[in-house]
Parts: sequence; C-alpha cells; structure tokens
Amino acid sequence: MRRFAFQAEEDGAAVVEFALVLPILLLMIWGIIEIGRAFYTVNIAASSVREGARLGSTCRLPLTNGVPHMTGACRDSIRASVSRSFKPLGDTLRTSDITISPAPSGAVTGPITVGIDYPYVPLTPLDWTFTMTRSATFRFERGP
Repeated sequence: MRRFAFQAEEDGAAVVEFALVLPILLLMIWGIIEIGRAFYTVNIAASSVREGARLGSTCRLPLTNGVPHMTGACRDSIRASVSRSFKPLGDTLRTSDITISPAPSGAVTGPITVGIDYPYVPLTPLDWTFTMTRSATFRFERGP
C-alpha cells in the first residue's frame, strides 16, 4: 500500500504521547491506592477504638464505697479487643499506642475513653510517617 507524505511524519507520535502521559497516569493511580489505604486504616482504627470503648463500658468493676474502680483485667481485655479489631491491617498495635481513660485503679465516675495513636507508614518509598489518632467515648453502663 502506498503511503502519503503526511502519514510518514506521524508514525512515532502515539508512542511519544504515551511516554509523556504514562508517568502522570501512574502517579494518579498510585495516589488513589495510597489515599484508599489511608482511609481504610482510619476506618479500622475508628472501629477498633469503638469496640474497645464498648467493651470497657460494660466491664464488671469492683465497687469501693459504692464507686466502681478500673481494674487491670478490664484494661487488658480492652487492649486485647482493640488489638484484635485492628488485625485486618496486618499490623499489631503496641500497648503504648492504646490509651484508656480513666487511669488504672481510678474511680470510674464518668465515661470511658479509648484512643489509638497509630504511626501510619505509607507505601510510598519515601521516609515519612504520620500519626493517625482516633478515640471513642462510651458512658459506663454498670455504674452505681
């Protein structure tokens, strides 16, 4: 088949255009994946602290002068519940990442708050992390 002169000049144009667009396209896809993973992590963290606070609000605590006091067993079960709920991410939480209020052996006169400070590490091969903080507060249901 005979080629016209104007067709001969456009043979490599599609390859050049694709080479120019490909890095931008890959960067956009990588960003979508990274943002989706970050949102998933935030949702799992929020669900985990909610589970821990729900469990903590129903713990059977000993009474001292008619006021319930937080025990180590209740705190351990809250930490275990939060860690178990956090498992879909494949990471394990350190006990220092989980905060529980009121303090150990403290009187439970108000709500119970469970929080997570999770160091999120993106998939991007850059050396940066940031801390995702989530907390949940539930009313103590077994009060006097």
